[in-house]
Amino acid sequence: MSDPSAGSPPRRRLAPADRRDELLDRALDLVAEHGAASVTMQAVARAAGVARPLVYDFFADRAALLDALLVREESRALSDVMTVAPRVLAGTDLGDSVTTALEAFLRLVLDRPTTWRMLLSPTEGLPAEVGIRIERGREKIAGVVEASIRAVLGTRIAGLDTEVVALAVIAAGEAAARLVLSAPSEFPPARLTGFTRALFSALTLEPVPNGRH
Repeated sequence: MSDPSAGSPPRRRLAPADRRDELLDRALDLVAEHGAASVTMQAVARAAGVARPLVYDFFADRAALLDALLVREESRALSDVMTVAPRVLAGTDLGDSVTTALEAFLRLVLDRPTTWRMLLSPTEGLPAEVGIRIERGREKIAGVVEASIRAVLGTRIAGLDTEVVALAVIAAGEAAARLVLSAPSEFPPARLTGFTRALFSALTLEPVPNGRH
């Protein structure tokens, strides 16, 4: 069997940690181009210009490779959310806070589109343990959002059910992120945040008495 790197320029010598990161970077490139299901040991080796056995030096199998990639990308995404969530939910007006949070979240999504496409993607065709990892990542992010809502808004808005608000914000945020990622020209962030702001404004209008227009 021929080495896939034969005939190509000499492979760069990298420290083990750097080589591992490079392999994960190439796996992330594959996710961006063809989806997570396209990530195989052979595909990553080919993309990195190395022999497949070298990939096995770092990851026992495809599931371990995908799990390592998810751990890294989930950590980055979670760090982004933890940095943004408490700050953007600092207002006392729920509508303004949710709209600002959505706007900030969509900026994070566009900053790391492949990461979020992977975290929000269906888990069919992936190893079971990888699907579990994706769900756990979503739960961690949900926990950060709920904790922020409880800490910032829960004591300022009487009777606010922070768990329900968090679930609604997360569901709306994930739906908006999928729209931005799949059809950015049709659903730019400004359109989605404008809708959110208008919706909250409509919900806070006083009802018109019967017979009056």
